[in-house]
Amino acid sequence: MVRHQVNFLPWRERRQQRCLRFWTLIFFSTFFVITFMWLLIRITLENTHHIADLRSTANRELGQALAQREKPLRLALQQAGARQQWQARRAMTQAWQPRLQAIATHFPGQAWLTELSWQNNVLTLNGYASAFPALATLNDALRELPGLKPATVGKTERDAQGRWQFTLQLEGIDAATP
Repeated sequence: MVRHQVNFLPWRERRQQRCLRFWTLIFFSTFFVITFMWLLIRITLENTHHIADLRSTANRELGQALAQREKPLRLALQQAGARQQWQARRAMTQAWQPRLQAIATHFPGQAWLTELSWQNNVLTLNGYASAFPALATLNDALRELPGLKPATVGKTERDAQGRWQFTLQLEGIDAATP
């Protein structure tokens, strides 16, 4: 019987080379995947930081632009408010014109005004009358004026020249309606 000897050495070498190639492939593949993941994470973080920087720059520039736009808008708003207040005061002043004309129309010829003042919703009339009955006529005439409460007679006295010095106060005048 002939015995053949079987040599397993080439088979073992091939198997060893295959195993070495397999683990080398696994090692480099793992190294490649780890390197690729590291690069992706790094790029993502850089992009995130870059985007955050862009946002903060844009927000800062937007804030500056809004601040610059806000100044003229505030000024225009203040001017509009001042204009509205002026128009309201003017309308109030113009509303007084018919009232003052009515007072002048009802004023008797024997009386004249020296001072006219408006304060705390009270219209004060100071003046002189040549005769005492003129004061009664004036008081009656002022009672007939629309929108005014009857006059309250204040200080009334005679001066050195014989004229009657008087003070009348009209209260509760509604400034919105003439």
